[in-house]
Amino acid sequence: GVDLEEAGEKWRAGDAQKSARFFLRALDDYENGLQRFPGSFDLAYNRARLQYELAQQPRLLPHVPGRPLDLLKTALNSHRYALKISQENADLLFNTGQVLTSLAELITEEQHRHHDPMDVDPLELFQEVLTFFQRCHSLQELQFSQPDLARPQSIEGDGNATETTSSDLSERPFSQPSDEDTWATVMEPVTAQALTDTLLAQVETLTSICGLSSTRGISDPKWIEEYYRNSLHDKLLVFAKETGRGYEAAVVKAKYRCALADAKFTASTLDIPTYEQEINKAYEVFPDSDPEPQALCDRADAEIVFTANVQRIWRQAMERMPEDSARLSVVLWKHLTRALDNLTVAGELPNAKNLPRIHHRRGDCELLRRRLGVAPSNLDIALKSVSTLLKNAEIYYRCAARLAKAEAATDEEAEASIKEAVVIAVSTGDHGRLRERMELYKPRAPEIIEEMNEEGLLWEEDLRTFGLSVAMSERKTVEEFNGIYLDLSKQPGKVKFAEAGLAWRPTAGGGGENFALDGQQFTQCQWSRGARGHEVKILLRDSSLIQLDGFEAEELDRVQKIFRLFYGLTLEHKDHALKGWNWGKGEFGKAELAFNVQNRPAFEIPYSEVSNTNLAGKNEVAVEFSLPASGNETGTNGHLGGARAKGRKSGAGKDQLVEMRFYIPGTATKKENDEDGEDKSGDGSEGEEQHNAANLFYETLMEKAEIGEVAGDTFATFLEVLHLTPRGRFGIDMYEASFRLRGKTYDYKIPYDNIKKFMLLPKPDDLHTLITIGLDPPLRQGQTRYPFLVMQFKREEEVTIELNMTKELLEGKYKGKLNARYEQPQHTVVAQVFRGLSGKKIVQPSKDFVSHHQQSGVKCSIKANEGHLYCLDKSFMFVPKPATYIPFDNISVIVMSRVGGAVSASRTFDITVTMKNGAGETLFSNINREEQKPLEDFFQAKGLRTKNEMMDDSSALIAAALKDADMASSDEEVVAARADRGSADEDEESVDEDFKTDSDSDVAEEYDSAHESSGSGSDAEMADGDAGRDSDPPEVAERPKKKVKTSK
Repeated sequence: GVDLEEAGEKWRAGDAQKSARFFLRALDDYENGLQRFPGSFDLAYNRARLQYELAQQPRLLPHVPGRPLDLLKTALNSHRYALKISQENADLLFNTGQVLTSLAELITEEQHRHHDPMDVDPLELFQEVLTFFQRCHSLQELQFSQPDLARPQSIEGDGNATETTSSDLSERPFSQPSDEDTWATVMEPVTAQALTDTLLAQVETLTSICGLSSTRGISDPKWIEEYYRNSLHDKLLVFAKETGRGYEAAVVKAKYRCALADAKFTASTLDIPTYEQEINKAYEVFPDSDPEPQALCDRADAEIVFTANVQRIWRQAMERMPEDSARLSVVLWKHLTRALDNLTVAGELPNAKNLPRIHHRRGDCELLRRRLGVAPSNLDIALKSVSTLLKNAEIYYRCAARLAKAEAATDEEAEASIKEAVVIAVSTGDHGRLRERMELYKPRAPEIIEEMNEEGLLWEEDLRTFGLSVAMSERKTVEEFNGIYLDLSKQPGKVKFAEAGLAWRPTAGGGGENFALDGQQFTQCQWSRGARGHEVKILLRDSSLIQLDGFEAEELDRVQKIFRLFYGLTLEHKDHALKGWNWGKGEFGKAELAFNVQNRPAFEIPYSEVSNTNLAGKNEVAVEFSLPASGNETGTNGHLGGARAKGRKSGAGKDQLVEMRFYIPGTATKKENDEDGEDKSGDGSEGEEQHNAANLFYETLMEKAEIGEVAGDTFATFLEVLHLTPRGRFGIDMYEASFRLRGKTYDYKIPYDNIKKFMLLPKPDDLHTLITIGLDPPLRQGQTRYPFLVMQFKREEEVTIELNMTKELLEGKYKGKLNARYEQPQHTVVAQVFRGLSGKKIVQPSKDFVSHHQQSGVKCSIKANEGHLYCLDKSFMFVPKPATYIPFDNISVIVMSRVGGAVSASRTFDITVTMKNGAGETLFSNINREEQKPLEDFFQAKGLRTKNEMMDDSSALIAAALKDADMASSDEEVVAARADRGSADEDEESVDEDFKTDSDSDVAEEYDSAHESSGSGSDAEMADGDAGRDSDPPEVAERPKKKVKTSK
């Protein structure tokens, strides 16, 4: 194979066809060798290298079977094969990165030319390129700093072989040559030049990523800037100086700096003056006295891209700000003129390369300068120079076509020839040459004219001038549809499609807010029957969904054309299953769960609408859906937005689906993610591990809906925390934006934003402390809602934990909020971590209240449920069941009374809290009589209106007692009627044996079907936790609901 390669090299300059034959024969030799010795690294490396070289030679491509795209894919597969043999060869890693770079560039060009999204994202390929160059550089650095590591190794190790033995061969995963053969690889030492090559390649990759980011409108590329600054900048300065390649490095860095500025400007993080300043500074280091062609061409390209980007944004804003038009027009003319001057100088230098492209870009500059003579710029100098600019462009394109023909650059020749003919048709009205060139270069010609329109070299007026009918001339800039419902909105509206994206506006008086979306976020689109006609479903890059319902059937062709021309997407037509069967197959897509019947979707469930899922049985999975906080949140608001906020879609109707159950028998095989990121579970096959189908369905939905393990690292974990409400033991995982409760049956993911109160309540037994967390929306188990979590901790039980958090994060975002290490009682640690991560203040019992027994809580009951009532600074809190929260601002009057006979009445009393505006009342019974005076003092201190019905009862009791001689002689009985009695027969109080709050034993069930929790779920009421102890806003408490008996 090596000899054949050398022969091919000899004939490359003279006879391209003969050279290609030798190279192809060499590839056949390498293929035959790998069939015999599939573990030979040298054979695999040479095959991959030669395949890539053939794909990069324009003179050889016509004589090599296959398209360039297919050749690059084959070369990539060969490189990946060689990497399976050795992953520690720096040359192979570098070459693999180069193959991926060429493939990504070609795919980008194909997508731009044919508006074809294809099956590969070039941005992902460039990110993979960066990974390979990183690995290559790390390996080179290690070998450069430790030369001993670069000595020849066995083939199986790093792909650099010395003499092998039969014992080595027996351990290899692939077949190897026999021990009679001697295999060796001469390994060159890593030099500073090689390290510089890898560093420059990484900078060039970042430049390509910036270019894609700017054309796609991807979010602020801050990570690119940080990567360059932290990993490349300093190293490149050192090695470029050491190797004498400072000028080359400066050219690469200047190009990167301009591309980064382009991406920032597109992401709206740079204004126009700053953008211009960045472009100017990038090339300040290059002296005018010693010009270099590459730097001049790169600077010209940067100037042209700057003009195009500013014009794109400018044309949208100048109609609103015409006074800035003249000033900005002059700036753009200056940059285009400077670009033209740089290209002119570069083309006259003796060492200039790629002259066809230089002249081609000169023609583009002239047409762009001509564009400044039309609205909204209307630059006077451009208007006066139109004929000259067109004549110059014609000459430049003609020169570019001739030079490209001499170099056998067919594609460049076609593009320059078509542009020359277009300019002649526009300037003179002679269409003969244009028709001739369009026939000669069919079907490339219409694509070139469309690209000229997109780049601003032509516009619709030009196309109409010479009567050319292409897709761009027929396309409208904006398409409108009326009567369209956005994300199940209650009222229809008008949707507009444009190249920049889509916008939806509700009809007048229909309610809702305007909604807009950038078209660069679109990844897939579908057409299907909907609830109100036909529906367009758009999948976004963040895996969320947009639904537009209400299209007519005859509008399909029009919508297909919109998505193809505006966004380069193919509108997929999906028919729903209409058989009404309830037996089908569940498939997990990127953004939704589809229930398919005979390979057609019966319905889809967006993951964003799923709030929880649980195993309801061995073969049954329950899926619970999110509910909106209010009925108005229906997805019509841009900041709430349908699938981007849980429960927004379901708010569109009065009746809302809250739960669905799937019966999933048998077993299934877990499959890896496919290329589209979809995870599907299907029937098992031989040799694959089988799983319970219901469990696999449950685990997959947990992952997709982010109910269980959420994105990011766990900062802290607390195991087996006893919860009184809901009953059970749950593990608590703390994340950056949410926390997770892990139980035996139920798992919950709760965002910190749902926490409205956080209370630390010492239990009156001197043994335990309760943490009570108010949630809105409440936790739900089936039909039972839990607006409060009540946790119980042993007061003296200490824990030691270290937060799983980087030092930078701890000293930055959480400085002064969290500590790296805690060694305190568990309830204190949990409270402090919650406070640090959620930002919620801890509410504790009021210092104005101390019970008779010097405690913060008073034992009492709500109906048959025994608990403790806590007096906070601005509210009452009863725990654990039913957890009841009553703010003082909503209290009308507090009535103290007694019930039962004289004996029981002397020991206990009741408190009835009546709410304002007839909102109901709450009765706290069986309060020890000793607590009457502390409570009355607290009520008076807080200014609460009270009524004591016990005074009348006490007077009647004393009068009756005086009539009895025995009672009259007893002072102790009179003392019994006083408010403050001291100790009072606590041993006769009844205890709820069904629920022992003081027990430390595990609780059998997490689900309590008879549980009730009172207290409003409104935002106003739940704001107490945010305000802390000092400022509780007015809140409303609901009347406790009656218990409903349930059958088991």
